[in-house]
Amino acid sequence: MDRKKSKLGSFLKKLYRKYRERHFRRYRGMSVQEVFSSIYKENVWGGEKGTFYSGSGTANPKTAEYINMMTGFINSHNIRSVAEIGCGDFSIMRQVLQQVDVQYTGMDVVPDLIAHHLEKNANAKTQFLVKDAISEPLPKADLLIIRQVLQHLKNNQISRILQKLDNFKYAIITEHLPITEDVEYNLDKVTGPHIRMRMNSGVFIDQPPFSLPGVSVLMEYREDDPVKKKMVPAVMRSYLVTIKQS
Repeated sequence: MDRKKSKLGSFLKKLYRKYRERHFRRYRGMSVQEVFSSIYKENVWGGEKGTFYSGSGTANPKTAEYINMMTGFINSHNIRSVAEIGCGDFSIMRQVLQQVDVQYTGMDVVPDLIAHHLEKNANAKTQFLVKDAISEPLPKADLLIIRQVLQHLKNNQISRILQKLDNFKYAIITEHLPITEDVEYNLDKVTGPHIRMRMNSGVFIDQPPFSLPGVSVLMEYREDDPVKKKMVPAVMRSYLVTIKQS
């Protein structure tokens, strides 16, 4: 009887996930560039029309902890060059760069967003590139930053990015993760504006199917997430990946 209940519960969970994903079917036939261009154009993550806004994750006052951590890491590890996948609205790294001396390359798949940054934020030490990190090679740097980006991608896309870390000494990868007792690691999803939290899942890079080596938790802080009118216990976790140099 317990086995039958378990199978039924598993089936109902899968059915519910498919039901949840129906809201994002329109993104299925789009390229990654089309998906995120649409998100910014339609202000799906908020912000005033005609502006680029990467969502509450960049405006939350708790990001001060992340900025302090990132500034400290760069200064204490002799970091001279930084690359970022999914630079978004640049609000976080702008504050970090005011406190460190590095060569920074911000990458995003949205051409209009990068054109905006080239006009408003580029200088001798800060450059921006239109780059699909899934399908294109990445520039070399001491440190790679990926902050709340992988959570929007499919698992096979995440894997393709994680296979490219050899260009860096370190990577700091930050994800919003549930910490419930029955959390399920790395459930797959459609690429889009949503994350796995509603499926009681998240991107745990140290767990299958990724199982990335050289991973430790650099920092995390509590950041519960409202799901279906309930607060899901969650953290904002920054993983440090130390890459072995060949």
